[in-house]
Amino acid sequence: MDFNLNIPVKVVSGKNAVKNNAHLLSALGKRCIIVTGGKSAVLSGALSDVKEALTENNIEFTVYDKIGPNPRLDHCHEAGKLAREFGADFIFGIGGGSPLDAAKAVAVYATNPEFSLTDIYSVTNRKKALPIALVGTTAGTGSEVGRVSVLTNPETGRKGSIAPDDCYPTLSFADSTYTETVPYDITVSTALDALAHAIEGYMSIKCSDIPTLFGEKAIELIWEGLTYLYNEKALPDSALREKLYYGSLYAGVTLAYCGTAFPHPLGYILTENYNVPHGKACTVYMEDFIRRSA
Repeated sequence: MDFNLNIPVKVVSGKNAVKNNAHLLSALGKRCIIVTGGKSAVLSGALSDVKEALTENNIEFTVYDKIGPNPRLDHCHEAGKLAREFGADFIFGIGGGSPLDAAKAVAVYATNPEFSLTDIYSVTNRKKALPIALVGTTAGTGSEVGRVSVLTNPETGRKGSIAPDDCYPTLSFADSTYTETVPYDITVSTALDALAHAIEGYMSIKCSDIPTLFGEKAIELIWEGLTYLYNEKALPDSALREKLYYGSLYAGVTLAYCGTAFPHPLGYILTENYNVPHGKACTVYMEDFIRRSA
């Protein structure tokens, strides 16, 4: 048995997590860049809550809202430049997996002005990334508790990932109510993504006692939600949304420890070439993966 444990993220959870814990932001600095895609952050109410929390703590901010699905290196690079010019002390990511992953890349680019777009993949001798705060609005990637950032090269259309320790968020606000405006199809795809994280990590040779516990809990919660979505073809209620959201966070911890297996890189090909949503693309291969693992 082992109890090796490293989860360097402060997570505050529950309804009104941002409002009830706004004072924690003061420790991160006095100026920040909000990185978001604009849509889910606005519709969910998360952007409004974050702006209010920042203002309450006398933290100046500006918003970069160009992040789309499968976040692009050039957008992250551009936001990093904006962060330097604004004198940001930290980066605040709001949204689904794409803005949260982008926020991590922005935090790296912000402190490394000499970086080309692709240096982020290979250069290890660099300045430490800015601190990162995150608010998730979908129940999928678990990026709120991990260090992985999946990014798309706009020149090739290919995805690549980074996972340095300084891309763990310093602070994450976990409030499932922000997921309640997510439409059915995205709810399904993000839940499938979370399930893939849990199962691929659980079956990994890297999976030790701690990620096993988190993976088993994740699968239990996510499976209940997916069963409902499949049978009812209807949006889940608040209680089931909560299970799906926290299931994605449990899966995110397993992902942070173990990484993914072949369904994810093969899924990237379906996303890059055929625009299949990420979660669905990964779970296309899940039956074969489970058979192979068995």
